[in-house]
Amino acid sequence: MAQWLPLFSSLVIASVTLLGIRIANRTNRAAISAADGREHLKWQREQILKLCGESVECAYNGQIAYGRMIYNPEDSERLAGALSILERGGSIEANAGMLQMLNAPSVSAACRELADAFNDDDLIAAVREIVEADEGEDPLQSQMPGALTKVENAFEAIEKARDNLIEAAAAELASLGQPGVLNSTPGRFLRGRRIAG
Repeated sequence: MAQWLPLFSSLVIASVTLLGIRIANRTNRAAISAADGREHLKWQREQILKLCGESVECAYNGQIAYGRMIYNPEDSERLAGALSILERGGSIEANAGMLQMLNAPSVSAACRELADAFNDDDLIAAVREIVEADEGEDPLQSQMPGALTKVENAFEAIEKARDNLIEAAAAELASLGQPGVLNSTPGRFLRGRRIAG
């Protein structure tokens, strides 16, 4: 029996060691999973902020391009302005789609609202009417008050949609929690136990 004692003690030590390793691995997996959750939320916040910022900037610069088309009598500037407007409108639409993929539906809807206001058919028709009728005269002094009113109303709609996008983004970012702080609301489970993330 004495000769078997080292074997039994080695088996007990090996079993305890194996059990300790399994417990440590489970704990490490939970910690890694929680860290991944924090990193994902941080990345999601950054992407939402970036896409909303780009959309707001596109809308702002697009309004400037619309104004240049209306008030700049040089055709080359008008063509450049029209191309710039098309690019910006497309960028806002693309950002709305990417926001939808980021699982931010309210922000995506607000971004689509901004794209719709920016690409409004009445706005484009009014700008076209002003540009085609303008023969070097100041549109404010021209006989097109209806078209100018449509442009002003469309610009107000763009500004309102831009403000709505900013508010929706702020609410979404707040719901995701502060960067680096776990938001316990979503919660995930690992082997039946709730972990933060």
